[in-house]
Amino acid sequence: MKQNAEPYELVYTVKREDDLYSPLREGSMDRLDEEMKATLLAYWGKASRFKQQETDFTLRIVAEEGAIDETRLKKAFQYWFVELEAEHRAQRRFNLRGALLIFLAGCIFISLAFLLTDSKFSFLETVLEIIGSVAIWELAYTLLITYPGTHLRYRKFRQFSQHCRIVVSNPC
Repeated sequence: MKQNAEPYELVYTVKREDDLYSPLREGSMDRLDEEMKATLLAYWGKASRFKQQETDFTLRIVAEEGAIDETRLKKAFQYWFVELEAEHRAQRRFNLRGALLIFLAGCIFISLAFLLTDSKFSFLETVLEIIGSVAIWELAYTLLITYPGTHLRYRKFRQFSQHCRIVVSNPC
């Protein structure tokens, strides 16, 4: 039986409003700073595990100098959410298609190496075996390291975006 958790709040403090954004813009859209995004996801992941957080939380953003345009900030967060969603969909498609192609290439190279067994082309056989083995290892790395890491990042992002309420606090 779960007890109601206390409201959870993350406070992110910056010197100026511009510290929230990347110097790169895409058209009229502001991009959030990469360090900020990584920090928020990392701390949200730790807090959600530690506190078994399943309820909404507040992300309070404070600028030490000047005011923060709340509309601009919320648009930048929405752009981040859309961008990460699209990146995840593209990564999943690439991982599946790329993994299958790498596996097939590895099998083909290893099969060719077996065909050359007991021939006078032992150097070529060794090269083909190495290429095939590297392809299989690359598949294993993708399936065991890359894909779970991407999926975990996306899962943290989904929880973060579903539960986050952004509040801007300007200094008095």
